[in-house]
Amino acid sequence: MQKWFSKFIRSRAFSTLFCIMGVFLTFYLSSRLGILFESFFTINLRLAIFLLLSLICTYMCIYVNAKKDDKKTRKLFDLCGIIFCFFPTMVICFLLFDVCRIIFNFRDNRLYLIPLLLAFGLSVYGFVHAKKIYIKEYAIPIKGNKKSCQTELTAVLLSDIHAGSYVNRSQFHKIMDTVNQIQPDLVFIAGDTFDQDAFGHCDMEGIQRELQQLQAKGRIYAVLGNHDPHSSHPEVRTYFEASGIHLLIDECMETEDFVIAGRDDILGNPARKTLPEILSPNKQEKPLVVIDHNPLGIEDGIKAGAELILCGHTHKGQFFPATLFTKWAYGDRGFYGHFQTGSSHSIVSSGAGYFQLPVRIGTNSEVVVIHINFQ
Repeated sequence: MQKWFSKFIRSRAFSTLFCIMGVFLTFYLSSRLGILFESFFTINLRLAIFLLLSLICTYMCIYVNAKKDDKKTRKLFDLCGIIFCFFPTMVICFLLFDVCRIIFNFRDNRLYLIPLLLAFGLSVYGFVHAKKIYIKEYAIPIKGNKKSCQTELTAVLLSDIHAGSYVNRSQFHKIMDTVNQIQPDLVFIAGDTFDQDAFGHCDMEGIQRELQQLQAKGRIYAVLGNHDPHSSHPEVRTYFEASGIHLLIDECMETEDFVIAGRDDILGNPARKTLPEILSPNKQEKPLVVIDHNPLGIEDGIKAGAELILCGHTHKGQFFPATLFTKWAYGDRGFYGHFQTGSSHSIVSSGAGYFQLPVRIGTNSEVVVIHINFQ
C-alpha cells in the first residue's frame, strides 16, 4: 500500500487531484469567510474572497514554474507565501468547527470568528516555532575499523536548510552557531542547503561566509538535494570547496575511520551512478557511510552493506496535514527518525530549515547529533 501511494503521489493523476481539491477547498474557505464577514457587516464578499485567494494561489504556481529572479516579483511571492501559511490551518479549523456546529447546533454565524482566530494563532505559532533550532541526538553502534584507535565520535547531520527567501543569513547563522557549539568531529550535510534558483536570488557570498565559519575537528562533507543548484552547474563544486566543504557527487572518500559515499540527488539526476559503481574503486575495509538526500535511496544503502545512511528531504511533512501524506508516501523508515535493518542504521532528519511556507506545526527545525560508538 505504501509503495502504491508513494508512486501515486508523484504522478500526474495526484497533481490533477490536488488542483481539484485546491479549487474546492478555496471555494469552501471563501464561503466560510464570506459568512463571517456578512454576519458582522451585512456585505456579501464571498466571490471577492474566492477571487483573491485564487489569484494568490495562481500567482504562486506561475512563479514557481517560471523561476523568475526579479527581486520585486520575488518579494511578492514571499508575501504570498506568508499569507498562504494560513490556508491549511484555516481549512482544518473551519472544518472542525462545522462538525461541532452540526453536533451542538450552533446558529450564530459570528461564531465563525472562533476558528478564524484559532487558525491565526496556530499559524503565528508555526511561523515562530519554525525559527527555533532543536537538537536531536542518536547513539549509533558501528563495527569499527580495527586499524583505527577511535572508540567514539560525534557527528552532526544537517539537511534541508533551504537558504533563500525565508531562511535568511541571520537564520542561517543561527544554524551554523548551533553546530559550532556542539564541536563535532565530523559534519554531514544531506542536501537542500539552498532554496530554488540559488545563484539567482540567494545571498551566495553571505551564505558562503557563514559556511566558512562552520567548525568541525575533522572534515565537512555534503551532497546536493533537489532544490540545490544542479550537479552539472559549473559553479556548484567550486562554491562548496571554497566554503571548506567536500562536495561528493556520486563519489566516495576514505577517511581514517570511514568510507563516505555521497550520492547525487535522484530527482535532479535520475541517471545517477549506482552505489556499487561509486564504491567499485574502494576495497571498503572500513565502515561505509552513505549520504543520500532522498530516503528513497535507503534500500540501496542497506543492500551495499552501509553501516550508516544519512538522509533528509521529507521535512517530516513540516506541518499538519502534510505530515500524514509524507508518512504515507515514504513509510515509517523513510519518513523520519532512526531505524536499524540488520547492521545498517538509517537516519532521516526533519531538516534545519523550511521550504516554501515558513511554518512548522507538529515538527521541529533540527540539528542532528550522532554519537557513534565503535565496537
